[in-house]
Amino acid sequence: MKIRNGFVSNSSSSSFVITNKSDKDLTLVDFVKENPQIIEWFVGNFEWHKNDFHYTQENLLESAEKNNKTLKVGENPCSFGDEDGTLIGEVFDYSLRDGGNSQNFEWKMTSCRGCSAEELFLEKLELEKLFSEEDEAEDEGEKI
Repeated sequence: MKIRNGFVSNSSSSSFVITNKSDKDLTLVDFVKENPQIIEWFVGNFEWHKNDFHYTQENLLESAEKNNKTLKVGENPCSFGDEDGTLIGEVFDYSLRDGGNSQNFEWKMTSCRGCSAEELFLEKLELEKLFSEEDEAEDEGEKI
């Protein structure tokens, strides 16, 4: 019997456009600082990371600093993947897929290598369900 030793991965990488909506060039560090919900979403949606203290906003900022890039005014093509071996690559590969926006940024996925169309569709349905449940919970809280 053969036994494989070493790292085995089902890796993926995703391409995105991060749009800088401000009137000046910003950086990946600025993006991470403005969007702490990204790491919160990642940890909340991947159970095996809940007790792993590596997945924090502080560590994500450190990874952004090490892999920093300028995000010029307008659209900026970017690629992130868990195969990068960086925290920012792993977190952004999964967390930015559904798109989003904040005060100075907007992002959307343009392609995904290693992701099947079915996986992306199921992931989108799961996210829609999650956000729908959160909205319902907020609505219930407002009625009280």
